Amino acid sequence: MSASAKSSEQDRDARLAALEAEVARLRDHQEICQVIASYGPLVDTTSTAQRAAQLACLWNEDGIYDIGAVGAMQGRQAIAEVFAQRHFDMVPTGVCHVMGLPHVRIDGDRAVALNYTCVFRPDGEERFYAWRVSANRWELQRVAGVWRIARRSNRLMNGDADARALLADIDASIATETRGKA
Repeated sequence: MSASAKSSEQDRDARLAALEAEVARLRDHQEICQVIASYGPLVDTTSTAQRAAQLACLWNEDGIYDIGAVGAMQGRQAIAEVFAQRHFDMVPTGVCHVMGLPHVRIDGDRAVALNYTCVFRPDGEERFYAWRVSANRWELQRVAGVWRIARRSNRLMNGDADARALLADIDASIATETRGKA
């Protein structure tokens, strides 16, 4: 094999490896976005213990849901119980969690996603009002090929420093992306 043919084969192999890595990254990004996007419809239909347990399965077995001013629940059972306490009464009267598009940073089998959530409640038969607007930091982990929530931290966007601190990770994400494209 000539040196030119060998070089061309190496270039092709390198391009193929880069393409495979990019497809894997995009697949991970899509799967993470699906986990986050599924939260809203799941929680808005959670009015039974069985449904709460199903929703809690978005988390790892020892996952944490940290809701500002409510506390941090660890483990699927504790997470399911907080849904029972906070959501069962809302579902029959109407509630809608609108999940903002997350900014996702993936590092191997771990990822961090930042987004906003706006929860709407009905105000009469045809009108709704924004009841709660919050910042979210989702720490996700891939276990056995499945992305799950390791920790979700949620803070109201009411000027609280904790909410701004959750979103401050965006600086590291943008810096990482900028370095990768330079």
